[in-house]
Amino acid sequence: MRLRLFLALVTMFAIPLGIASPVIYTLSSTNGDVILLPTLAIIGLAMVLGILTVWLARRVLEPAERLDKARLILEDAYARARAESLRDSLTGLGNHRAFQEELERQWVQAGRRNERLALAVVDLDDFRRVNETEGHVGGDRVLVGVAATLTAGLRRSDHIFRIGGVDMLETYRSNIGG
Repeated sequence: MRLRLFLALVTMFAIPLGIASPVIYTLSSTNGDVILLPTLAIIGLAMVLGILTVWLARRVLEPAERLDKARLILEDAYARARAESLRDSLTGLGNHRAFQEELERQWVQAGRRNERLALAVVDLDDFRRVNETEGHVGGDRVLVGVAATLTAGLRRSDHIFRIGGVDMLETYRSNIGG
């Protein structure tokens, strides 16, 4: 933005002075006398145009810069909100929605490359009993511990998600024919 303002200023000063130079030379060389009044008027006009250009450029560029900064802040907030919406807040793993998006992406990519796709599902047996006997705090500790254990052996190309309970597992088993 600042470069554009600089270029506008240079242009607004250079054009009138470029026009004025031959006129000044012509007027001063016709009879040998330097005509001061037209020269000052042209230089004054160039200065007024330059000042007017600076004023107008600031009136346009300052709000444009504020708008650009606000857009960047909004884009950053959106990216953070989107990333947060795809994370399980307890374990930090991808959530059900992230799982659906990644499974679809991987499915399409495997089909395009004519490759196989592997999906491993880990079911915590009797987890409901842990919640009933230890409370939800105890269940949360188990989930966090399992997530940490699974994440520790993760390759860069692997993804782990927390997709939900038994009902969700049955839905996916029936959809993929397992």
